[in-house]
Amino acid sequence: MIASKTTVVFVVGIIAVIGLAYYAYVQNQDIINLPPPKNTKKVAVFFFYSPHCPHCEEVLPYVKELAKLKNITFCNVETMDPGTRCTQVAEDIGLSAVPTAVVYEKDKVQILIGTDDIRALGKILGVG
Repeated sequence: MIASKTTVVFVVGIIAVIGLAYYAYVQNQDIINLPPPKNTKKVAVFFFYSPHCPHCEEVLPYVKELAKLKNITFCNVETMDPGTRCTQVAEDIGLSAVPTAVVYEKDKVQILIGTDDIRALGKILGVG
């Protein structure tokens, strides 16, 4: 009997996770297909971070190395002023976590959230 209760709890948990993932996707469909900002060159990259975020500190050296090869705009979420490009992009994507990178390339937008996603930035930019 214990095994069947455990199985029921597990199945209900999986269904709940799938439901939450679907809900998050539906709520963010407009963000996933954002148009690139006006006056974008071929590729525009924005890296959002906080100096007090350990995950940001973990990937910051990697992103700084990429910035030597590609133009990356660094956006410190603690010091962003209203009306700046960083603030506009943050509002457009509904920024809710750091580290986050936003890559605008022609008519495509990619949003990378978290250290694992950020580590794929070099590959996305064609430099690693």
